[in-house]
Amino acid sequence: MGTTNQGHGGIYQILHAASGKVYVGSAVHLGKRQAQHQRALRAGTHRNVKLQRAWDKYGEGAFVFKVLEHVPEPANLLQREQAWIDELGAVAKGFNLTPTAGSILGMKLTDEAKRRMSAAATGKTKAPEHVAKVAASLKGRKMTDEQRQKMRNAKLGKTFGPRSPEVGKKISAALKGRPLSEEHRQKLADAKRGKPQPPELVAKRAAAIKAAYVARLKPQPTL
Repeated sequence: MGTTNQGHGGIYQILHAASGKVYVGSAVHLGKRQAQHQRALRAGTHRNVKLQRAWDKYGEGAFVFKVLEHVPEPANLLQREQAWIDELGAVAKGFNLTPTAGSILGMKLTDEAKRRMSAAATGKTKAPEHVAKVAASLKGRKMTDEQRQKMRNAKLGKTFGPRSPEVGKKISAALKGRPLSEEHRQKLADAKRGKPQPPELVAKRAAAIKAAYVARLKPQPTL
């Protein structure tokens, strides 16, 4: 993808030279934004499915990254981006997905776009600072009943592979000695009720009950 003067912030377009179709965007640092677009498009994970399809079809050499306007003040970026989107018809005749600058409201992602975004995020580790900020923003926030239900629904039917011995020991150590509330006990009982038990476990329990019964029948020594 060819480049033209990437200094500072401003409005840019990604132009498919043969058709004249463009993607219009804004950035505080144009050089960094171009690099982001290139990485995602080359990897096939760009969130803009229209642009990605054209890139896959025509190849990187068919596109040019061009600065449309330098905007020194970041607060003015969206206003100027909107003006260029409207002027160039970047939605109806181009690659932009939404008519409003800087917004994805109302944009329906296709399954393909969702897969691309998921693939791009898979395996990425978040910096400790980012994790701390997210945790701080959520601390003390009360969840609605609807949010709780969505979390339950997301977990239902989720299966996990076999745990390693190390993980099992850590979980056991963390739970050891922790008192269970009556509500928790009842939930465990309800979950087990009617659930078939492995034959080995049934046999062990029967043997333990039998041994305890025999022990009670034995005469106790007199002093």
